[in-house]
Amino acid sequence: MRWILCTLLAALGCGQSAAPAKGPTQQSPVANERPAQVEPPSVTSDKVGGLDSSSEVNQASLQAAFPGYVIKTATRSSEGEEHTVFELYRNDRLSLTVEPGSTGKVYRVAIVDSDVKSPAGVGVGASYGQLAQAVPNHECFRLVEERTNSVACYGKDAATIGYVLGGAAEGQKPGAVPPAAVLAKSTVTEILWLPESE
Repeated sequence: MRWILCTLLAALGCGQSAAPAKGPTQQSPVANERPAQVEPPSVTSDKVGGLDSSSEVNQASLQAAFPGYVIKTATRSSEGEEHTVFELYRNDRLSLTVEPGSTGKVYRVAIVDSDVKSPAGVGVGASYGQLAQAVPNHECFRLVEERTNSVACYGKDAATIGYVLGGAAEGQKPGAVPPAAVLAKSTVTEILWLPESE
């Protein structure tokens, strides 16, 4: 009998008080805001973002030079010795790696962010043909150790900026720079910035 009454009186509820109707859910304006996007760093022959040849490399100085970036430390090995580098993340993606020299100042910056362009307009992902067109007066060198299958090219009139062609020398004669026909199949995987003096 109880279930019959419940069916007939469903609109009024059965043994429960009706829940008050709710209007459209209002979201807080803060909840609708997206995190601010961090802009990519600019690169010139003298600077990368807020770094130049006189910059100290530590957590505080890098945070000041790249506000909004997430900075992590990592360990690299070179010539049998381990050293600390700083990895900078922009919008949750690795943007660049800063390596200090023996004096604590900038030794090298490796940029892997495809949104970053060199002064010549070359970025990560550019083909060797595009690099050669943008930087016609350049010279390429074979890298060493664990990167022996890669090639780095530098403009003769902008020696502080280099371009790594990852894997460009794979299967080629050890120590030799591959011919242009082989390089033509490769792409830029990093932009390097090396200050004139450490």
